[in-house]
Amino acid sequence: MIFSKTQHLLLLFILCYSWHDRVDAAYQEIDWITNWTEAKKEAETTNKAILVSFSGSDWCGWCMKLEHEVFASEEFIEQTKDQLVFVSVDFPRHTALPAEQQKHNYDLLKKYGVRGFPTVLLLNNDGETITVTGYREGGGSAYAEFLLDHLSQYRQLDETVQKLEKEESDAAQLRSLYERTRDQGHKHLSQSILKHGLKSAKNLFFKTERYQELLESGLAEGEEAQSLRKAILSENSDDADECHYRIAVSDFSKLHNEDPNSLENNLAPLKDYLERFGNKESAFVWKVNMTIAQLSLSDGKLEEALHYAESSLKSAPSERKEDIEHAIEAIKYRIAETTESKDLLPTNSF
Repeated sequence: MIFSKTQHLLLLFILCYSWHDRVDAAYQEIDWITNWTEAKKEAETTNKAILVSFSGSDWCGWCMKLEHEVFASEEFIEQTKDQLVFVSVDFPRHTALPAEQQKHNYDLLKKYGVRGFPTVLLLNNDGETITVTGYREGGGSAYAEFLLDHLSQYRQLDETVQKLEKEESDAAQLRSLYERTRDQGHKHLSQSILKHGLKSAKNLFFKTERYQELLESGLAEGEEAQSLRKAILSENSDDADECHYRIAVSDFSKLHNEDPNSLENNLAPLKDYLERFGNKESAFVWKVNMTIAQLSLSDGKLEEALHYAESSLKSAPSERKEDIEHAIEAIKYRIAETTESKDLLPTNSF
């Protein structure tokens, strides 16, 4: 059959339109919710996780790429539709959103600290972050696998944490689980473990963690913080759990932030730590010595810097000794330069 030029163009238009229509139809299978309260309610009711897509739908190239390669793909939709509630938080430039929707979107942007587009958050049904991502190569199936893998790991952790209330946990395992959830940013899980840890028999590590939290919240002078501080400092005489070290560093940081120019006063907690643990086998003595050396050097106290750097070298791990030796040589060079300059100064003759 021979087609005329007009028929060719018509056929091409029909094919393109059909392809575009299929993509749009697939994309529409994702029920994008634009109201956070509604989405959270649905997630709680269905026990699904929440995917939040922050985008600039009509101007951000990577957002458009993510939409067409991932969110519009049949593979992605099929793999995630029973697992996730989808929330669209859009910031278009060529389409005017209602003022209420704009405020809603900016509030979510601020709430989750989003700084660029596209940003995709995977949240639990309480709205707490499981993982953060953006555009990823590989298409819809790979993207779905990435999200669902993180969701699976999170749910396993959540299940383990929920069992803590029913089972007696080994102190080392409890600490390991806490550090894992804390480092992965699962604050709600780490907080649950922290509360459990504070009730356990061997709770010095968790007391220190809680004390650190209070310091960071500006509550260092409160009754709870002072009570914890007293308990921590009265225990663990060999600093095996690094609690005394962490308190010394916290106290130093607090003083230094309040008045960076009062170096001698600021260094007092670190020097007190050395006085108590300097002759013991502590993994942190060399760090404290080197910290004092660096700050003394910055303040022009070269002899003091040399003293603490040489003390640091004695207890430093082998992999750090070379760096400290270089630092010592640099300090000695500074001292020699200063001495030479003094020798060249003119003297008064009578």
